[in-house]
Amino acid sequence: MNLATNISGFTGKMIATIILVILAVYTLLFGFVIPVNDYFPGPLLILESFADLITEYGLFKGFTLTTFLVYTSFVTALFMVYIFRGFLLKKLAESSIIESFIKITGIFSVLFIVLLVNIWTHGSVYAEFVVLFLTAFIQILTLFAINTGNVPDEYIQSGQTLGKTNRIYREIYWNSILPDVAKSFTVVHSMIWIMALLYEFVGGGGGLGTIYAEITSYNDLAGLFALAVFTGIIFSAGDFIIKYLAAKIIFWEQ
Repeated sequence: MNLATNISGFTGKMIATIILVILAVYTLLFGFVIPVNDYFPGPLLILESFADLITEYGLFKGFTLTTFLVYTSFVTALFMVYIFRGFLLKKLAESSIIESFIKITGIFSVLFIVLLVNIWTHGSVYAEFVVLFLTAFIQILTLFAINTGNVPDEYIQSGQTLGKTNRIYREIYWNSILPDVAKSFTVVHSMIWIMALLYEFVGGGGGLGTIYAEITSYNDLAGLFALAVFTGIIFSAGDFIIKYLAAKIIFWEQ
């Protein structure tokens, strides 16, 4: 079992469960056992902070911008990989150097891109889309690189009857690898969210990451807790939708 599959096991339902458990423990501890303390805000104060997020920090605007950029970049990256799947899979399968480079440097190159683009563009929304697209694109290629060696030899041999080599990669390799890659789409989803929040936190732009930066600058701990809960719920919902669509579209076709 590869690393991507292991990571994907910690997303979706597990994250939602963790959030619910943390909320329950926090409410019990700081709502009833230790209702008054100098460090952590009580559950009622956090609940009231949701109103401040909407009125003072522009939660709906930040939510709309970040989610739009996250999911449009994800879909665009998937579409580009699909369009050029024959060429990309051929290069990944034939070149161990490219495969190794993607596996080793994928996440580090994305982090470098985030910091570099932030410096150059000062938090441009268009630049953020490019960063998130590259994040998704590199992560998807990484998943395919991990699984290119899992195509059964008999599939490849039977595919040679199709004639054109590029068609073997577009059909045989793609259809054989896609189900395993789809199981780890939640990994890609997680990385895009992390990069979006990091980009907006560092360079602004008006998304949820920018709200995190503003809340931190005001030392609004209750607001920070409330925003973290909100982000966790949105992320978990997105994770569920991605798994649902993959199950209905990709695995149904298999």
